Amino acid sequence: MAGRGRRVLFFSWFGALALTACTGKSDLPPASAQASADDEPTDLAPAPPPSHVRPDGPRLFARALETRLLERPDPRARVLGYVRLGQSVPRSDARVPGAACDGGWYEVLPHGYVCLDAGATLDEHDPVIRALGTKPDLAKPMPYLYGFVRRDATLWHMIPDHALMDRWEYGFQGHLKEYRAHHAEWNRIKAAGANDVPLDAQGNAKMLPSEVPAVPPPLDEDHLFPDLGDGSIPWWLRGGGRAIPNLSPYVAPDGSVVRGKVFRHAGLAVLGSFRTGKESDRRKFTVTLDGRLIGEDKIKPHLASPFHGIALDGSIPFPFAMVRRRDADYFDREGNAGGHPGYGDIIRLNGKILPRDQRFFFETLDRRWLREDQVAVFDVPPPPVSFDWKHTKWVDVSITYQSLVLYDGEKPVYATLVSTGVDGAGDPKTTRSTVRGEFRIDYKHVTTTMDADDAAENGSHFELRDVPWVQYFEGGYALHAAYWHDDFGRPRSHGCVNMAPVDARRVFFWTDPPLPDGWHGVKSGRTMGAGTWVRVRK
Repeated sequence: MAGRGRRVLFFSWFGALALTACTGKSDLPPASAQASADDEPTDLAPAPPPSHVRPDGPRLFARALETRLLERPDPRARVLGYVRLGQSVPRSDARVPGAACDGGWYEVLPHGYVCLDAGATLDEHDPVIRALGTKPDLAKPMPYLYGFVRRDATLWHMIPDHALMDRWEYGFQGHLKEYRAHHAEWNRIKAAGANDVPLDAQGNAKMLPSEVPAVPPPLDEDHLFPDLGDGSIPWWLRGGGRAIPNLSPYVAPDGSVVRGKVFRHAGLAVLGSFRTGKESDRRKFTVTLDGRLIGEDKIKPHLASPFHGIALDGSIPFPFAMVRRRDADYFDREGNAGGHPGYGDIIRLNGKILPRDQRFFFETLDRRWLREDQVAVFDVPPPPVSFDWKHTKWVDVSITYQSLVLYDGEKPVYATLVSTGVDGAGDPKTTRSTVRGEFRIDYKHVTTTMDADDAAENGSHFELRDVPWVQYFEGGYALHAAYWHDDFGRPRSHGCVNMAPVDARRVFFWTDPPLPDGWHGVKSGRTMGAGTWVRVRK
């Protein structure tokens, strides 16, 4: 992903967001904007003595999409991470001394301080939390409900009547007529998704990619997205008004029902849907995470790729290959094709390599050959140079093979296919290539907003909301799930390392710093701990 030449779309939850090399947007300031141990203001409020926060004590609740947790009770202090709307953390019984916070500072677990003025509350029954406080499901590869916008759409603050929809939604009547005629075809889900893959306690898939169900049960056309409550108008939208404030940064005059637009191909995370209107002209609306409304007919549900890698428990020793092309072939020693391995298949190798026609071929245990551009080969890699790799966890990414391996010292523990920058091993400063080197994970986000990798292929520019399991390791470059494609094993991104959602979740919960209970994002550093090493090599 890349921020170069991007337009900033109106569908934004976090206000002015910094452009980065790979993401286009960032929910927290880039690492360069964070105060370090050496450049913090010298007049920061002193940290109060520990308040002995109890894990089973009172809690502090986020009522914003980003409630920051700071290292000291001072708004200029280092950011440790953040909590999202609906999430909560244990807090101190009473306020603690601090600076520039009318509502008061509270200490939270496992570390940090929160100002109540900055999107927090002590009231678990706060109306905003009651209405929109759906937590991400951390047990699933896709932590929210997702969909893609099939046609440019207006985002609504309140329920519009047909006159408003005719005015603000271009071609609304024609679209609705066409949707009613073709909705079954338009909404058809053709394959199982990431959340159909069962996981064990470590996040490893309990089945091979070839064992994932081909097609999930058909969707109920009246419930493309689950109903909110009983499916009727939510309490906070009844009576022609709205009982909670706007959480999006889109500025509109008082009383306006419009809160921006979202464009075709954008990826959204949503809470669910409800129905309104008379039987003859009723329409379903879907609620986004920030409480805006969009016609459900403008979104197609999306399940994301069920592809995933494998845990390495010693039963499949190096070297082995993982097929990364759906049109891959087996070859004989003379280079003649014969037979086809399946995408994602794991194939044992005997270590023999044959150069032919400026390509390498690898021999399998059953004496067939695989071509280097069709498979990823997993073998003992060259050692890193910047850290004591034999005694720490680290991540190894190969641009040549489009592969990723997790290592616990010298022991490989997980292997999969990825998609790095579309320009391969080019210069990241001038091409859409992944930066190479040895880095530490800096920021980790359960979800965050990014620009679209597919722009490399079709020239379109659109946003992807709540991309799961994002881990920045160098500036704007990150490891993250890609829910918009199923082409892992090929260079595809604008610089980030794309992973299938199952793999991205597995990696996220394996790396450091660990995500504290109730947090949505965590930043590595002196308080939360150092990030895991990531080595990206050619």
